[in-house]
Amino acid sequence: MKHAEKVNALRSELSWTHYRRLMRVNDEAARALYLEETVKSGWSSRQLDRQINSFYYQHLELKK
Repeated sequence: MKHAEKVNALRSELSWTHYRRLMRVNDEAARALYLEETVKSGWSSRQLDRQINSFYYQHLELKK
């Protein structure tokens, strides 16, 4: 990984609370989806928590 990639690894749109919650998601694909949806939809940390607890990612996967 290049130095520039490490510097840009954190998204400025997210708070430390968002990242703490995302770190608890074990599935990498799910974590990536939650991260992107949080940024795109402007989810608060509470909204992110709600989506994770309601298995949002798993429901999307079932629809495929």
